[in-house]
Amino acid sequence: IGLDTVQLDGKGFEVLVESGDDIKIGDPLIRFDLEYINNNAKSIISPIIITTSDQTESIHIEDVQAVVKGETQVIDVTVS
Repeated sequence: IGLDTVQLDGKGFEVLVESGDDIKIGDPLIRFDLEYINNNAKSIISPIIITTSDQTESIHIEDVQAVVKGETQVIDVTVS
């Protein structure tokens, strides 16, 4: 979340899940203090990186201005 936020050494972030946890759509993964990050990181821009592009059939990115948790679809990735 944000660019170069690793330099914040975890400040402004609260991780809510661990590696290997079972999660479902709508489960919170992390809480973060956007104001703190905005004031202390290089940028709040948060890239989405798909690491399995060789298994990806299609990617559709929605044009959205606001997101509602559990309701707004931002990206649709179809794997082959």
